[in-house]
Amino acid sequence: MLAWMLGVLGTLLILIGGFIARPPYLWLGAIVIGLIYTSSFYGWIKEDTGNLGWIFNILPGLVCIIGGVVMTRLSSRRRA
Repeated sequence: MLAWMLGVLGTLLILIGGFIARPPYLWLGAIVIGLIYTSSFYGWIKEDTGNLGWIFNILPGLVCIIGGVVMTRLSSRRRA
């Protein structure tokens, strides 16, 4: 539960910073952090395939990945 709360806090900070300040390569950091966070639950998900509670646990990582992709699209649209 603690890891999930810290993940949510970090996700909010990275998305707020990414969409307000728009640093040039924050999108890459968001995708990498999202992949690392999501992959850290791989062993637990593999053992507990019957329960769908794992979606709740990996949600901050998925949001970081999606936010990174959206930041990429917005930064490429702004340059064009």
